[in-house]
Amino acid sequence: MIPMILLVMDEGNPRYTETLRQYRVRLTQRIFDEGWQVATAVGVAQALAQLEAQKISLLVFDTTGYRGDRVAQLKLLRASTDLPVLVVVEGGDEHAELEMLENGADDCLHRPASDPLIIAHVKALLKRVHALPPKELRFDGLRLSLAEHVVELDGKTVALSPREFDLLYYLARNPNLALSRMQILNRAWDSGYAGDERTVDSHIKSLRAKLGWFGKHIITVRGVGYKFLWSAAQERPA
Repeated sequence: MIPMILLVMDEGNPRYTETLRQYRVRLTQRIFDEGWQVATAVGVAQALAQLEAQKISLLVFDTTGYRGDRVAQLKLLRASTDLPVLVVVEGGDEHAELEMLENGADDCLHRPASDPLIIAHVKALLKRVHALPPKELRFDGLRLSLAEHVVELDGKTVALSPREFDLLYYLARNPNLALSRMQILNRAWDSGYAGDERTVDSHIKSLRAKLGWFGKHIITVRGVGYKFLWSAAQERPA
């Protein structure tokens, strides 16, 4: 499952509105560059709604210019999820950092924290809860790049839809495991996708066709679902 990062900030404070918007756009791009997904929320109320609607992996809660009780807002988030929370506080505010860490934050950074530093802390937190997905997978003539969102077969780009890419990546990341259609629906695609098990079948059929000779590695497991069959000894057809 590709990690999804939720950015939570308050852009309603006139003193910080433009700065926070620029920061959100810039950090969102950096997250995409890592091959992750990103969701944003203006305020905790929106964040709680996003937690219900999306499969969030980690929260970045920026309290810069936050109006109201920041600790109370963090407690609301923590009461709704046990996901990792990285809090960003204004520079030099050690008291705020202590408050955040004592009330549910898993990590805390001071502004002006650079984008690379924030990304490094996000990576460290993600590693604590689950292994980060590899940015690239290779199988003989097949290359999947999570960062580029590209699939190449024998050096040529294979045109896949976003759903097909996520499906192939999920299968390839779990080689030789029999995966049920329900597992694929719940883990390969986000929770907002309103498909059913027949949707998985149609995507598998399309994926096999687009992968040509390599499509034989996606096999049907009768009564279960599908498997990405692979061993290092396998070779392409002559």
